Amino acid sequence: MSQLNLIVSDTNWAFLAGCLECDGSIQLIRKSDGCGHYVSVSVCNKSLSLLRNLEVFFGGNFMEPRKSDSVARLSWTTQAHVRVLLQGCWPYLVGKREEAAIVLEYCNASNGIGHWNNLSKERVDFLVKRSQELKHGARP
Repeated sequence: MSQLNLIVSDTNWAFLAGCLECDGSIQLIRKSDGCGHYVSVSVCNKSLSLLRNLEVFFGGNFMEPRKSDSVARLSWTTQAHVRVLLQGCWPYLVGKREEAAIVLEYCNASNGIGHWNNLSKERVDFLVKRSQELKHGARP
């Protein structure tokens, strides 16, 4: 199954949206070297079967649990894949809709290699800052 041509039922999109709402993260992050940005969508959970089932439908990178907390992670970091996932989940997102809107705005304006075509540097800086605020619990 191609990561960009997902054939998924509305029920599965809603299920993924619920997993993102409860145990997920949707972020736009500045690279540690300060040169560029990247997007990240992930779901962390102790249920390996849940994450493996999500992986069957949506692809992604599965990371085994660490011994320290026994939490596994399924993540998506390519802009094209993240765009498809967030567009599919969009009708079902409630609490993390702003995070999804930020990442989608960036993905839709970016050329995929860290450069944006239709966003000013100030707008990208704002999106990164707001994404991090939301990660740490800032809500309207």
